[in-house]
Amino acid sequence: MERFGLEPGAHILEPSVGVGHFFGLMPERLYPGTRRTGVELDSVSASIAASLYPESTIHRSAFEDTPFPKDYFDAAVGNIPFGNYPIYDPAYGESPHLTHAIHDYFLAKCLDVIRPGGVIAVITSRYSMDKLDSSVRRHLAEGSTLLGAIRLPNTTFKSNAGTEVTTDILFLQKRSPDTLPGEPWIDVQSIETADGPIAVNEYLVRHPEMMLGRMGLESGQYGRAPALIGTLQPGDLKMAVSLLPTSIYKGRNGRAPLLPSGPEQVPAAGAVKEAHLQIVMARSSCAAAVFSSL
Repeated sequence: MERFGLEPGAHILEPSVGVGHFFGLMPERLYPGTRRTGVELDSVSASIAASLYPESTIHRSAFEDTPFPKDYFDAAVGNIPFGNYPIYDPAYGESPHLTHAIHDYFLAKCLDVIRPGGVIAVITSRYSMDKLDSSVRRHLAEGSTLLGAIRLPNTTFKSNAGTEVTTDILFLQKRSPDTLPGEPWIDVQSIETADGPIAVNEYLVRHPEMMLGRMGLESGQYGRAPALIGTLQPGDLKMAVSLLPTSIYKGRNGRAPLLPSGPEQVPAAGAVKEAHLQIVMARSSCAAAVFSSL
C-alpha cells in the first residue's frame, strides 16, 4: 500500500479483522490521521481487536450484515475468508453469481464500498483467479484495474494456521477517470507442468515471476488438485512487491463523512470503567458479547 502511495489520513477497511493482525502491522508512517474500521463475526475476536486497537472502529457482525455506504473507504486490506459456500445478501439479489462463494462476495463488496481511485490488497483463494467460470473476474475487471497479483506457495501458512493452501495476494484499484488501464486477467490458460497441463490465470501466465513456487498437483482432502508447490524464501515477497506499480493512489478531496455508531459496534478499551463489565446487545442475539475493560 505504501508503494501504491497510500497516505496518512486514509480510511482503511479490514472486512474480516480477526484480532487485528493487519492493523497491528500497519507502518507507523501511516498512523497520523488514519482511520481504521474492522468487521468480525466472532464476538471474542472482535472484542480482542477493539481492546488492542481502541482508536479503531470494530463491528461485531457478518460483513453482509454491516451496512456501509458505497464509494466510502479509501482502501481495504486483509485475509478474507474463502470457501465454496454461498452468502445471502439481498443487495446482490440481481447478481447471484457474486454470492456463490464467500471469497467472491468479499471481493465484490470490498469493491463496492471503496471509493473510485481507492485500492484493495487482500489474500484470497487461488480460485478467485483460476476458476474456469470467469463471471466474477469480469465483474471485478469492469469496476477495477488489476495492479498485480502474487501467488504464495501452499506451505506459506502451514506454521501459523496448520493448513496447506495456495493463495494469492490480489491488488486492485477501483476505476475512476484517472485510473490507468490494467492488464487482462479475466481468462485462464493452460500451462504445461511436470504433472500435466494446469489452468492458470492469464496474468500469471504472462508473469510467472509473480508465482513464488512451481505449479503442480498435490494430494489433498478431495484428491489431487493444482497447487503452487514450494516454500516462501526470505526476499521472495519483497522481490515480487518491487514489480508492482508505484504512486498510483490519489487522496480524496476532503474527508468522508463519519458513520454513526450501530448496535453491533464493539466498545473500545476505555469506554467501560476499569474492572467493570458491559453487555453489548446485537441485532441477531440478546447478548452478543461481554466486554471487560483491560
